[in-house]
Parts: sequence; C-alpha cells; structure tokens
Amino acid sequence: MSASDKLVYSGEKTTFAGWKDKLKGHLVAKSDALVVTELQAGRQEPVARYEDALVRETVLPELKPDATDAEKGAYTLQRAFVRHQASYIKDLRNQTLPSSAISEALMHRPVHVIWSSIEKRFGLNTASGVVELVQKFDVIIN
Repeated sequence: MSASDKLVYSGEKTTFAGWKDKLKGHLVAKSDALVVTELQAGRQEPVARYEDALVRETVLPELKPDATDAEKGAYTLQRAFVRHQASYIKDLRNQTLPSSAISEALMHRPVHVIWSSIEKRFGLNTASGVVELVQKFDVIIN
C-alpha cells in the first residue's frame, strides 16, 4: 500500500483535521528524508521543505552574477527541489482528495493557494463548518 493510499480523504468535514495532520506528517517525513539524503551526498540542505509549500511560495535567493560552476549546480538543484515539492503535493492532492474538491483552474495556482482553498472548503473553522458541526452535535444529543 502506498503512502497516498493511506492518506485518502473521504470529503467528510468532521475527519478533515485528522487527515490534515496525517498529510502534514507525511510531508514532514518526506522533507526530513530529503535533508538526510542531501547531507549524506555532501550537498547543501534543501532551502525549502515540502510542508512549507502549504503556507507560502518558496522564493529562492538570487544567484550571484559571479557564481562558480559549483554554486550554479547547487542553485539548479535547489530550483529542482522547489518544483518537485509543488508537483509532488499537487499529485498527492489528486490521489487523496475527492475529484470534485478542487477545480482544474485552481490546480494551476501555487500550492499554498490550493491548500487555503481546501482548508476553507473542508475545515470546520469556517462559518459553514461550525454550523455543520453544531447540527451534527444537535443530532447526537437529541
């Protein structure tokens, strides 16, 4: 069973917080593994972590005009990491969320914009989420 199989989300708002914690935990573990791999290979630690993409777009520092070939290679690798992180999270979204969760147009936006939309739609910390939670609570006690 793949990691994405374990992270499938049903679309139920009441289980969103648990799913979100699992997803973030998966991304943290993926980031930690990448750091270890890069350090063991004698390369620079990645400038961004997978879970960071959920809250902001990664902006790499400018490459110095007089950069050495080694610095250019390291910069190219960092750019590749940032692109891979975004594409990995978007792919994970496709594999774990209901197909109706995100519009095709939104999928072309940065990861943090997509994540914000997912939290607004499924999270219980929105007005509609609170109303839904209160309604479920009323059903339970009545």
